[in-house]
Amino acid sequence: MKIPLRETEEVKSKRTREEAYEIYRVRRSGRLRDVARATGVPLKELERLNPELKGKLLQAGTKVKIPRREMAEKPAQESGQPPNRREERSVVGELEKDTSTAPAPRGLNIQLPVDGKVSRVPKGIEISAPCSSPVKAVEDGRVIYSGGDLQAYGNMVIVEHDNFISLYAYNESNLVKRGERVSKGQVIARVGKKNNSEECLLRFELRNKEGVPLDPTEYIRDLQ
Repeated sequence: MKIPLRETEEVKSKRTREEAYEIYRVRRSGRLRDVARATGVPLKELERLNPELKGKLLQAGTKVKIPRREMAEKPAQESGQPPNRREERSVVGELEKDTSTAPAPRGLNIQLPVDGKVSRVPKGIEISAPCSSPVKAVEDGRVIYSGGDLQAYGNMVIVEHDNFISLYAYNESNLVKRGERVSKGQVIARVGKKNNSEECLLRFELRNKEGVPLDPTEYIRDLQ
């Protein structure tokens, strides 16, 4: 008869740490910040779990440790906050970066996501258009956010492209989900109303891959 050995504190601690994370495989080359966008895990948390990957270029297939979903959501649930706060903090972090504009990727030349009168606003533009008008993706890409967690932006879709990021907000409805691939010209949302306003508007922003705002008016074709 075998007598089970008592688990030492060291072994127990190691097992607990291993159970606290899962493995995410990088789909295409990038850095930890790209994994943060794809998973909603804060960059600092990824760097803590993967110190050997900090600052390195990650190739497709690289294994990255991320918190298990149930482990990451437990503190939020205990505090009475909904689980998606972790994702919201990640998106807020990107949207609140330095408001100074940065050089655009080469060859960036897009069309308006919806026809209408354009007004400049901090970090982007607002386009006046009839409510429910179709909002179109300006380029092929992947949806990295689709939700309504940020009050200032209302319903919002964020799409990651090869060399830039586009954001569409104040939507009446979002028609795509996070992780979905979209094509240039595909309808991804419907124009809605800005908070506390009766005017139908689309908020549109462009960011470089570092999350720094670009001035959309410099890269939109045929803008009057």
